Amino acid sequence: MSGRAKVSKAIRNIKGFRAESGLNQADFWIPLGCTQSAGSRFENGRKIPTPTAILLVLREQGIIDDEALKQAMRTVKASRK
Repeated sequence: MSGRAKVSKAIRNIKGFRAESGLNQADFWIPLGCTQSAGSRFENGRKIPTPTAILLVLREQGIIDDEALKQAMRTVKASRK
């Protein structure tokens, strides 16, 4: 793959992207493995960690949805017991 990378609206304007989704902060960020308060900090300018940003872009592109994220979270939690 070559060429210029597409810029993510979800990362450039996190608050706007979340608002367009119609979700509150908790419902938006928890499936991505973040707390509501962490999401609030990201929306107010704190840098998003790369793994979270990758999940955010995959969600934006429709590659993963909230149900897939929730299933992955259940798998992670079960694997840590």
